[in-house]
Amino acid sequence: MRQTCTTEAPADIILFLEGNMLSQAELERKVEVFTTNGKKPEAQAIISKVGYVPAKLDEQATVLADIRLGHATVPAALKAQKQATAAEAAAREAASKAVVSLSDTGRIVFAGDEPTLTALGLSTHYETLKGPDGLPTGTVATRQSESTAQVIKRWRGQVGVAASLPPDKAALLSAADWGNARVKAAQDAVEAYAQADTDQQAAIQTYQKVSGQQIANVEALRAWYSTAAALSKRAIKDSDPDNHQQLLELLGL
Repeated sequence: MRQTCTTEAPADIILFLEGNMLSQAELERKVEVFTTNGKKPEAQAIISKVGYVPAKLDEQATVLADIRLGHATVPAALKAQKQATAAEAAAREAASKAVVSLSDTGRIVFAGDEPTLTALGLSTHYETLKGPDGLPTGTVATRQSESTAQVIKRWRGQVGVAASLPPDKAALLSAADWGNARVKAAQDAVEAYAQADTDQQAAIQTYQKVSGQQIANVEALRAWYSTAAALSKRAIKDSDPDNHQQLLELLGL
């Protein structure tokens, strides 16, 4: 009859694995206890032998402080990103509304005036379609890019040209309720959108930076504590196999 042999993982290995399964709150508290009480003479007499001298404990205490600061800075950065995104969307809507109205008006008052329509970016461009054999099969209106950079460039061009039209052309726009003041307001709306997009990108980068650092800090601290706890517990047991419980409790192990 075959017998199955089972072995249990050493307690120190179990502690190492448990260190990787702690919740973040548990991790922070255990590191706080370990890095604080670990500097006491009775603890240093043992754990310094495995590398956990006061300077090393202080390094991780600093990481812990950064993580705790991140509890406030990461949500604040996320809030700022959301606000910047909402502001960017509102600014784009306002600029789009102005540019669409100007474009529609321009197509009407400058109908048949191809040079002016072209200058305002209102002419339709076409591209040739080709079949599998490479031969032309027809034409289709070219679709304009909707990337933010291209939209801003296109809108700036339109309102810029509208603001610098010759007097006779400007008079036609003005008669259709697109005088200098309204054109200037459209320019301001486009620039406000451009600035809002710049602000949004900055807010996104800030959030990504602080949240990424927070994640990296937590992962690094978890890895450090898992090893530190397991090695320190092993060292404490080796130093005093029969009377080590008090020191383990002091270090939160």
